[in-house]
Amino acid sequence: MIVDSARYRDGRRLAGPGTAAPDDGFLWIGLAEPGEAEFAQVGAVAGLPAALVAQALRTPRAAGVTRYPQALLVVLPTVERPAGQPHALTTGQLLVLVGDSFVLTVRHGPTGPMRGLRARLERQPHLLAGGPTAVLHEVCAATVDGCLTALAADPGSRVLRAAARQALAPLRELAGGPLPGLRASAERLAAACEAGAAPRPDGAPRPEQAPHAEQAPQPDWPPHAEPPSGKLPSGGLPSGGLRRLGAWVALAVPPLLLGGYALAGQASAGPYGYPLAIGATALVCGTLHRLFKHGGWL
Repeated sequence: MIVDSARYRDGRRLAGPGTAAPDDGFLWIGLAEPGEAEFAQVGAVAGLPAALVAQALRTPRAAGVTRYPQALLVVLPTVERPAGQPHALTTGQLLVLVGDSFVLTVRHGPTGPMRGLRARLERQPHLLAGGPTAVLHEVCAATVDGCLTALAADPGSRVLRAAARQALAPLRELAGGPLPGLRASAERLAAACEAGAAPRPDGAPRPEQAPHAEQAPQPDWPPHAEPPSGKLPSGGLPSGGLRRLGAWVALAVPPLLLGGYALAGQASAGPYGYPLAIGATALVCGTLHRLFKHGGWL
């Protein structure tokens, strides 16, 4: 459906619905889940062939930038958490078709960066005065801020990180062409994807990234693993290397005792002296190895 349609001149919204009347302003049409009827209507209002509008705005499409003779199409991924479902994610796409005197924003799926964007821009006419290109810039910037905010809240989400990476290609292409002002935002998003924990959209450091912040001590077991239960006491040893050395020394004691037993000729006390000694040594070594392994010493 057509969510909103308006014409703007000098950054101000004109009274009445948006029309194709020629002037020095531009037309902004916002659509959500449009069908063929909306494509034909939009084509007529914007002065574009309905077939071109339908071809450009039909989904699914890969995220990226496509150039047509009369317009530039930008496709961005969107991700949103449904209200009341903190562990669920809804994915979609946002398409922006920009021409000299018009901009079409088409949403498939969650509202994403379009939520409240038009109202915010209408309160800042100096931004809308830049025309369709300015609207595209604000849509892309809002997409970056949305990704950074979501990643900051859940940096381990694979879905969020995948969506952010998909958005990087079109953002970088636009930053290298018609929207050089996006370069800083694209680099912030790239850094967030690489680091796994995004900075806040306002650029402030996250609490754990604050300079000179005291770092909590790290456990001896690998990251993201549960600490082993029944761990043997370390006895104040400074590193795992010394614990491993002590474990191997302890494991070497029973074989040494067995060797001393053999050299002393104690096996002559009975026919089963050597088999019993070897069996006892193997049992003791096996038990010690299991304890050290379970306790994290080996």
